[in-house]
Formats: sequence, C-alpha cells, structure tokens
Amino acid sequence: MEKQTLTPPGGFTFEAIRRNNLMYVDKTAYLSEMIENAGKKWFLARPEGFGGTLSISTLEAMFSGKKDLFKGLAADDKLDGESFSPRPIIRLNMKDLNVKNGVEALEKSLIQTIRLTAESMRIELPERFSPGDVFGSLLRECHLGRHRKAAVLIDGYDAPLVSFFSDREKLRRVRDMLESFYLRIHSGEEHISFAFFTGVTRDAYGGYIMDLINSFDVSRCEGLTAASGFTLEEIKKYFLNRLEEMAAFRKTDVETILEKLKRYSGIFLFDGVTPIYNSYSVLAFFNSKDGAIDGFEAIEGV
Repeated sequence: MEKQTLTPPGGFTFEAIRRNNLMYVDKTAYLSEMIENAGKKWFLARPEGFGGTLSISTLEAMFSGKKDLFKGLAADDKLDGESFSPRPIIRLNMKDLNVKNGVEALEKSLIQTIRLTAESMRIELPERFSPGDVFGSLLRECHLGRHRKAAVLIDGYDAPLVSFFSDREKLRRVRDMLESFYLRIHSGEEHISFAFFTGVTRDAYGGYIMDLINSFDVSRCEGLTAASGFTLEEIKKYFLNRLEEMAAFRKTDVETILEKLKRYSGIFLFDGVTPIYNSYSVLAFFNSKDGAIDGFEAIEGV
C-alpha cells in the first residue's frame, strides 16, 4: 500500500484528500449508516474544527457517483446499492451569506445563493420573494425535472443565528426567517432523499429549528457520536508512525506524547461517554515541527 502523506489542518475536501493521497481517517461507515436510514434528516452540531464541512464534501462525493474515491474505505462495498445511487445535490453554505448589512441583506443573500445553486444545476426557478418559497421551488423543480429526489447538504445551518446573537431583536427576525426556510425541508420531504446539516451550536434557537423539521442529532444517536472528530483509537491507528517519531525525537514514550495531545486538543464528550478529539487540533499537533509541542497551550474540553 502506498504511504499516505500527513494531511495539513483545514481546508481540504474529501476528493482533494483522496486524489492527493493524503491521510483520511475513515468516517464513511458512520455516514453510510445515516444514508441507509432512508428518509431521515440529520444534523451535526459541534464547534469548529471537528470536520463537519469534510463530512459534507464526503457525502457530496458519495451522491455524485465518485466510487473510485472510496476504494479501500468502509463504504466501498455499499456504493452500488440504491441508497447510494447518484442524484441531484443541493449544497448550501450558510457561512458565506452576507450578515454584515442587516437582516434584509441576509435574506437577499440567501435567496441569491439558492438561485445561483439552481443555475448551476440548469434549473430555472419561478419568481419568488422569500427564501422558503425559492427553496421550495428548487426542491420541487429538481425532483420533477430530474426524476430523482435530491440530497440536501447544508453547511453552517446556524451561522446566521450566531452572527446576530448579540442583538436579540435581529436574532428573533433571523430565527423567524430561517424557520420558514427550513420548514420547506419538512413540508417538501417528498422531494428529498437525504438531508444533512452542520452547525456549531444546539442552543434554544438552532436546536429548536432542527427539532421542528424532525432531524436526528448525530451526537445523540447511539454509535454515531464518532462520525466527526477523532477517537483515541483512531489516533493510535492512523497516526502511530507520527506518534513514534515524536516520541523518539523527545526521548520519551508514545503515551507521554498522547497526554500532550490530550491537553492541546481537549476532550469533548458529546454523548456524555465517548471522548472525541478536535480534528483540526490533532492535525495541527502532528504537523508541528519535532520538539515544538511543549509550547502548545492546553485547552479544556467540555
């Protein structure tokens, strides 16, 4: 097997990682399990750096029929099944919306993002004046025109809420607008084969919306909490060579290096049981120069 290159932290899509022979900690078994639960909608609420965007790009590759990217991974033998067949993909990044010029600008930005997505799919939408109506039209036209239900992938579902969190009145207006938007996913469920959302919070606002559309919280579903971020077992399996290199350089043992990693990354117990390390922090740790790890600032997980 060809030796893989240690992945730098941040910014890489699943396809870029696989095509450039970078190290990929295999999460496809978890994503496959979600897909095989037909008709379910899922959301992943975790702080930045836990690989939510990478999960989105992995799902996009699955639904695009790029089977070659999954060779040797847990999902490799599943991609010929009907649940994984290619389909229209509606991918929106809520983190890229215009939040600097008020609620009205945010609403226009969301409408424009949906319309640009439709144009990229060569779908012409009727004139509509609210994000929910425009999105509902896209779901319907996508299904009826392509004769396949769409996969909906939304990154940063709560990003607009987070941006307006300090202004309670604007936050209320944003929540109402997003509620109307996301309810189209619930009311248009006959046009959707799968939906996945990422975000950074599960507070009274974002969590309320996800509950409203009957989505499942990945972190609270048994056996799925390790779908993003790294477990200790995965770190020992995928990064053993690097652990041994760092231990040798520091004239210590692997367990000492793991303890330093634990203090740097922090441990998060999203399900109250399973320790999960921040992916970005782990990759930053292992990409550091030998001997530089003593300067890492300890971060306490929650």
